[in-house]
Amino acid sequence: TTVPPLVLKPERKHETEVGLEMGFLDDRLGFDATFYHQRNVDQIFDLAIPYSSGATNITVNAGLMTNTGQELRLFGSPIRASDVEWSLTANFARNRNTIERLRAGVQSIVLQNFEDNLYVEARAGRPFGEIYGYDFRRAPDGQKVVDQNGYYAKSDTLSLVGNITPSWLGGVSNTVRYKGISLTALVDVRWGGQLAAMSNYYA
Repeated sequence: TTVPPLVLKPERKHETEVGLEMGFLDDRLGFDATFYHQRNVDQIFDLAIPYSSGATNITVNAGLMTNTGQELRLFGSPIRASDVEWSLTANFARNRNTIERLRAGVQSIVLQNFEDNLYVEARAGRPFGEIYGYDFRRAPDGQKVVDQNGYYAKSDTLSLVGNITPSWLGGVSNTVRYKGISLTALVDVRWGGQLAAMSNYYA
């Protein structure tokens, strides 16, 4: 149950962006590049509150996050004739973000919780979307410790195990046109970022 917001302000975004686009050989070859910096103010989150309140969450303004990134695109037409054309486009995008601060008195906000063992959190001074979980308890020689029930024992403290945000995104597009017929092939790449596979959790 979520408590309705008592005083909630709209999120605001301040952005500075610089771009450059150039074409050569009658636009048979070219590129465009964009660089940006964003400040997202008064971000809206659901904060956990004590169960004794009769609810589980309250919606508040609780964050300031910055984003800095680059977007690049290369394009060209190796073949261009009256009946035949072959065009290529490649793109690349990367974004880095930081939770600059959270609501006063709040050190972290749990964005997603799985069985109280794995959490996606927003922590002040850290990148957005970090994944925290309990590692295995280990003996001095590095071997995993087995508990009395025959299961691997988990540690008592949370550890950083990953981040949901990819390192970069990219893609390549090929289009071949012959008279009135065109064929396009597209390859998309999402590099980096972790996912939690829970399919074997109850196995």
